[in-house]
Amino acid sequence: MPVGLMMGNNNNSMGLTEKVVLSDGRVCVLKRFQNVRMMEREFGRRVERLAHVCNNSDYLVPITAYLYSKRIKLVLCDYYPMGSLADLLSGGRRGQTALNWNQRVRIIICIARAIDFIHAQLSPNDQNNMRMNVPGNIKSSNTIVNTDFIARLSDYGFLQLTDHCTEGSDHQDHVSQKN
Repeated sequence: MPVGLMMGNNNNSMGLTEKVVLSDGRVCVLKRFQNVRMMEREFGRRVERLAHVCNNSDYLVPITAYLYSKRIKLVLCDYYPMGSLADLLSGGRRGQTALNWNQRVRIIICIARAIDFIHAQLSPNDQNNMRMNVPGNIKSSNTIVNTDFIARLSDYGFLQLTDHCTEGSDHQDHVSQKN
């Protein structure tokens, strides 16, 4: 799944987020993590657990694939062209009209459903100290809106990918794709 073109980026405390176009024409979001101190097996286990949760919710951004190598840790997610709730509220994108009240209520309901889904996950220390029922970094810039004004939370659980170093690794590249 080679990346054909990188467009736009956003840097935050976890790393760099970029809009990318894959060689097959699909547009995705690439999250490049900084300061990952866990080893390959632990990183993969955590991303796969997060992907399982995210891909089973209508209100969390799905995880498509990940890459772990010695110097690069990436997660590939679905892209939503409407952008974030922060973009929509600030009018930051040209040609977009302000959100009406029905759209705002629809987005709020989606966020509430996402939080409810997250809280319904297993106990705080599920799956070897992963905290699956903690919403994490909920803010307008992490709330992604699609063209039907259905909102999804992004970055769910990603703070746990920069947590701590656990098990050994042979530092070989590992790529996994979710279908």
